[in-house]
Amino acid sequence: MFDDPKAREVAKATLEVIRREFERLPRSADLAKPEIQKQIVEKVKEIITPAQQELEGIAEPVNVAEVVAKATTHEKQHGGKPWTYLLIPHDVITDNKTLQGLAATYTYGGAPGGKR
Repeated sequence: MFDDPKAREVAKATLEVIRREFERLPRSADLAKPEIQKQIVEKVKEIITPAQQELEGIAEPVNVAEVVAKATTHEKQHGGKPWTYLLIPHDVITDNKTLQGLAATYTYGGAPGGKR
């Protein structure tokens, strides 16, 4: 996805920022919101070293905002919010019910088929 080693470092920093600071967003789609993207870009710029940003005039700098946008899109599609929540009332659990059956009825969250 990122052929340039400098862009890979920025993408790696982006994923670290997302996991550290934005993991608790209600939906992984919220990562695409402009205000969230701006915050991520600012935090990534804070943690990448000057060597990664390149010294002015020596080499072409990495477009951090562009790499952040690509990395967050990838995170949303492949790694963001893979869990669901099972909210099972205690009085419906009986010996003849399976976890799969209960999950089909009481799953909430971001997985396909999950209630919202």
